[in-house]
Amino acid sequence: MTELDHLVVVAHTLDSGLAHVRATLGIEMPYGGAHARMGTHNHLLRLGPGLFLEVIAVDPSAPPPARKRWFQLDDPALQAELRIAPRLLTWVVRAPQIAERFLASRRPLGAIEPMERDGMRWLITFTNDGTLVDGGKMMPALIPVARRRAPGARHARSRRLARAVRGCTSGPRIVSPRPRVDRRTATSRSARARRASART
Repeated sequence: MTELDHLVVVAHTLDSGLAHVRATLGIEMPYGGAHARMGTHNHLLRLGPGLFLEVIAVDPSAPPPARKRWFQLDDPALQAELRIAPRLLTWVVRAPQIAERFLASRRPLGAIEPMERDGMRWLITFTNDGTLVDGGKMMPALIPVARRRAPGARHARSRRLARAVRGCTSGPRIVSPRPRVDRRTATSRSARARRASART
C-alpha cells in the first residue's frame, strides 16, 4: 500500500517560494538543506507523522550538477512560469518494496536514484532528463517506507495545513445535511396531533 509522503512546490528562488506559501497559507517554513547531487535546496514543513510540504528551487551557490535537475527545474519553460509565480508541481508517495513497485508500474518511472541531504540518505524515482513522469499528469515519484531520519521530522508543523491535506487525501464522504425546520410549524403540527389523539 502506498501513502502520501509529501507535496512538492517548485519556485524560481527559495525566497519567492516561501513568500508564496506565506501569502497563501499564512505560515513560515524552516530551512531544510541542500541536495549537492542535484544543485537544489529546500524548505520543509511537517504536517503530521510522515507527511510534509516541500518548497524546492535551484541553489545558486551550488555548482551545476552533472545531470539534469530533478522536478524539471532545468526546463526553461517551467522556469519562465516560476518567475511569475511558484506552483504546486507534483507529489511523492511512500512505497513498500520500492523495487517491486518500480518494476510493476505500467508507466516508466525513470530510475531509482540514491539521494542525500545533511547526512540523511534515501532512494527516490525520477527520470534521467529530470522531466516529470507521464508529463506531470498524475504519476508521483516513489520513495521507500524506511528512511534514515525522515525529512522534515525536526521542523515545525502547521495544524491548519495538516487538516487541509488530510481532508484532500481522505476517502470520499457522503454528508446528508439536516433539514431546516420551522419551529412554529413543528409546534403547530405537534398540537394538532395531540388533539387528534385526545379525540380518539
